[in-house]
Amino acid sequence: MEGPMSPEGSEELRPVASLLARIGGVLILLGGLLTLIFAAVNYYPGYRPGPVGHSFWGGLLVGFIAVVLGFAIFALGERLKPGRSDVVLWSVVIVALAAISLAAGGWFMAIGFIFALIAGILGIIWAVIQTSGTPPPVPTMLNARACLSCGALNSGSASYCQSCGKPLGRP
Repeated sequence: MEGPMSPEGSEELRPVASLLARIGGVLILLGGLLTLIFAAVNYYPGYRPGPVGHSFWGGLLVGFIAVVLGFAIFALGERLKPGRSDVVLWSVVIVALAAISLAAGGWFMAIGFIFALIAGILGIIWAVIQTSGTPPPVPTMLNARACLSCGALNSGSASYCQSCGKPLGRP
C-alpha cells in the first residue's frame, strides 16, 4: 500500500515541514528586527495593534520577544527532520511559539506564523500517518518444512530440525 498518504510515502512531509518551520522562523525573526529598528528610531508605519501601541519600550520588548521566538522556531525546524521520533511534540511547540509571535503584529510575523503553522500541521499529519498505518507485517516462513520426528516447523533452507536437531531430509 504505497501511495501519497501511506506511511511509506509520507516520509517526504518531514523535510517540507522542517523547511517551512525554518522559513517561518526567519520571517518572524526579521519582523522582530524591524520592530526593534522602528522602535529605536521612533517610527511606526501605521497603527500598531495590541497593548504595546506606539510605545518605545513596548516596541523594544515586542521586537526582542519576536527575535527570540523566531530564532527558537528556526532552531526547532531541525527537530522535524527524518530520524526524530518526537515530531508531534515539536510541531505543537512550533505552532504555540508562532501563535505567541503573532500577537506582536507586523506582516513578517503574520506570514512567518502561517509558515510555522503549516509546518506544525504537516509534522502532526506525518506522525498520525506513521502511527495509524497497518501493523507491521508478520514474518512468514516461505517453504517451511515440518520435522518428521517432532513436528516442529523449520525454514526451507534448514538441513536439520531447529527443535530436535535431527536431519530433515531433502526439500
